[in-house]
Amino acid sequence: MGALRELTRAEEVAAIGRALAALCEATIEHDLRPRRRPEIPVAISAAELQQWGERRKSWSQARLSAEGLLGDPIRISFRRSAKALGRRLDEIGGDQLMSKVLDGVLARAGKHEGRFASFVDHAWDGIGNWHA
Repeated sequence: MGALRELTRAEEVAAIGRALAALCEATIEHDLRPRRRPEIPVAISAAELQQWGERRKSWSQARLSAEGLLGDPIRISFRRSAKALGRRLDEIGGDQLMSKVLDGVLARAGKHEGRFASFVDHAWDGIGNWHA
């Protein structure tokens, strides 16, 4: 087994592009799978909604993060991973590099180009100057 070495910038960018494409593909596969729908109350009063909102204000960041995962842990994990990749691209090359990598992913997306673009656009919203 060879020694670990630091990736060059070009190698890292290429690896991020591959990882982002894999996340997009996995998100589509996940979205196409039939899922059990969670039981959602038909109606909730304004007072109940306000009480719930007030309780959430005191929750720790860890609880808020875990709460987000409970509804659809796979999709949320994919989105968080795509966001981390976007942050790294922004760190090493800004919006121009983010756009370049996304363009490369979309060029290979085929019929899912629009869905890939939407997924990444929303995941990257607010990173650097990126806006969905």
